Amino acid sequence: MNSRRSLTAFEHDRLKVDGEALTGRHLEALDGYARRSLRAPYTVERNAVRFSQFVGALRVGKTTIEVLPKALYQPPTGEGGPDTVEIRRRLLRLLTFTGAVYSKTAGDLETRCARQTLFAAWQRVFLNEVELILSRGLVRSYRSHQAELSAVRGKILTHLIATANPAHRERLACRYPIYDRSNALNGLLKQGLQAVLAGATSPQIAERAKAALINFSEVVAPALSRTEIERLQPPRKAAHYQSALTLARMLVLGRSPALRAGSLPVQAIMFDMNQIFERYVAKCFKQAARRHADARVHVQVRAPFWKSRGLRPDLIIEHPQRRIALDTKWKILDHPTPSDSDLKQMYVYARFFDSPDTVLLYPETGVAPAGGSYRDNAASCSVRFMELRPDDGGVAAASRLLTELIGSCTNQDTV
Repeated sequence: MNSRRSLTAFEHDRLKVDGEALTGRHLEALDGYARRSLRAPYTVERNAVRFSQFVGALRVGKTTIEVLPKALYQPPTGEGGPDTVEIRRRLLRLLTFTGAVYSKTAGDLETRCARQTLFAAWQRVFLNEVELILSRGLVRSYRSHQAELSAVRGKILTHLIATANPAHRERLACRYPIYDRSNALNGLLKQGLQAVLAGATSPQIAERAKAALINFSEVVAPALSRTEIERLQPPRKAAHYQSALTLARMLVLGRSPALRAGSLPVQAIMFDMNQIFERYVAKCFKQAARRHADARVHVQVRAPFWKSRGLRPDLIIEHPQRRIALDTKWKILDHPTPSDSDLKQMYVYARFFDSPDTVLLYPETGVAPAGGSYRDNAASCSVRFMELRPDDGGVAAASRLLTELIGSCTNQDTV
């Protein structure tokens, strides 16, 4: 606990209701948000909330809850708690490397998270991006508009003549193009500003959001579905919108307004660390494979399994002498012994992908690697660990691991 208005937890931690920082009203709001979410980032228990593999920030009313990844936590050598500032920075680097956060905003976010929570840093950087766009002017585009006019403009809608305004029979229903700022891009930014205003972490942020919204007073954008918001991309002339749209998308999709009097609004910017670690490993191995002329790395190769269902390991490493199936697991292991379900999964991969060598890859925790063969000796499964260094260090670690895996396969064939 940092303060009355800010809480910090790690993934899979359990926060109990204490009546001050986390109250019953907070728990009720979180429960409502979880019920409306496609995939809730936590589980509401009796007088407590338990987090899962999702990390990021939650805003419940005026209380901010940060959830940080355990794999980035290094126990302090001296007295005191974890260095949350360094964990935030490492998390942002990881999100940037995997493409979850746009790279141009990462530096500003990393600087601000040293003094603020992730949620406050997100809001401030989003406002900076919007203010930069406003200084250049909002993008205009053509859109179709329908109205009753006294002079013909565009296309006459003859099927609406009978239902036209009886008090003004001289007017005709017309559909015509207009060129203005009411488009999906500006509409998403407007929704992002409204989300910031609703969950502002400080009076300064609220004032900046109000000032920016004045410039969007004439923007009337069409309602967008969740899928349309996720797929919305700016055209070439609006390339400078990219950073703001990425942040606005997170703010809008994670927003849940208060649905009844007395309830608290909830906003969430959360990331599934299973997917982030999977992307991180795939990108590192793809770049590392360029240093190995005889190795090819394929991501998410699918094989039919049962009817329309299929199997899809995270990586398939092709080598002239051997094929290796690799699957990532975002778990903290205290000893190099995987679970039964993970071992059974890798055995199936070995059979369906003709891969006698399989690898379970976990985040680095200081545990020594290990391996073993299945009882039928048809395949083996090794446990390996990878450092979370989203820079050249991560690619170098993947290159060393790739060399080790290829070398072990070659030695087995030689013997």
